[in-house]
Amino acid sequence: MRTTALGDLVLERARVVLPAVCELQEEAVRFARDGAEGYRLGGTHGPLLGGLVDRIARTDPGAPVTTYTSWSEREIAGGVVAGRLDFALVGVCGESGPPEAGRLAWTEVARDPVYVMLAADHPLAPRTEIDLAELAAEAWTDVPGDGCFGDCFAAACVRAGFTPACVYETDTASCVHLVQVGRAVGLCRATFPVTPGLVTRPSPGRRWSGATCSAGIPRAAPPAGPPPS
Repeated sequence: MRTTALGDLVLERARVVLPAVCELQEEAVRFARDGAEGYRLGGTHGPLLGGLVDRIARTDPGAPVTTYTSWSEREIAGGVVAGRLDFALVGVCGESGPPEAGRLAWTEVARDPVYVMLAADHPLAPRTEIDLAELAAEAWTDVPGDGCFGDCFAAACVRAGFTPACVYETDTASCVHLVQVGRAVGLCRATFPVTPGLVTRPSPGRRWSGATCSAGIPRAAPPAGPPPS
């Protein structure tokens, strides 16, 4: 297929116009962000975003705060890059880095072992720590997401000598219910709140290399180079 002469002209002009339009859009977003007051926060599932809102309310009362949540860490990070959010709070595991590392400045907030959720009457519930291999026969449940957690979990299971027979991927409330009724064990962070009918226990050691919560803001623009001679 070949374009017509008119088509060639349109494509040639588009190659010039589109980058300029994208740059104009980015400048408009930056202008709106610089002139906005308050805090626009984005985060994945978990209690840390609520804790951050509470901290801001105590330290900067009266400041407007808006929040946005998503299962997708990439979407949250992309919102900061695009200027729709000021601050991102996400979790990663192992030695994996957070998304958009080249465009956002990330700060590690906390590093903890991965935790497992068990029914309160589970035989291993009295233990203070649980090795992943001890749960090889269990069904599992976890929330969705596009981060590294699923891959890290699968790799940890292989190192522990098994492959999960069943993994229910669902929302947080359903994960909790499945654990409470003994249909599955779950994966969670150290910050998972106390919940009736279940217990959380760390699964440290060589199977996992830990879970990290990171906060990200836009990187400062590099200094302008010397004018062309």
